[in-house]
Amino acid sequence: MDQSFMRDSHQTSSPLAWPLSPHQAVTLAAERAPRALWVHEGRVWLTRQAEHGQPEDIWLSASQSQLLPAGTEWVAEAWPRACVSVVQAAPAGLRRGRAAFWARPWCAVAGREV
Repeated sequence: MDQSFMRDSHQTSSPLAWPLSPHQAVTLAAERAPRALWVHEGRVWLTRQAEHGQPEDIWLSASQSQLLPAGTEWVAEAWPRACVSVVQAAPAGLRRGRAAFWARPWCAVAGREV
């Protein structure tokens, strides 16, 4: 299994989307802010790394998303291939209608319009 970190550069026309090769796994290291993983194409096997007990496994298909809480580490694997993006939560003080360009994908995943 090919395993790499999501911070690696990618070769797509979208600055937010990463193509995952067949059965490629990427580690999403823990961050201080919540994030969301969005599946644009294909299918993803998402595993939350657990400190104690069993890891949490989630299957996501195209157009599905998963909230990644702050402080959690995940592994995403294409099954067999996928295109995903990971977006960070918008700042708490962001008001409706004043969202910066980078905040729009997060709001879409969270089900809010800006």
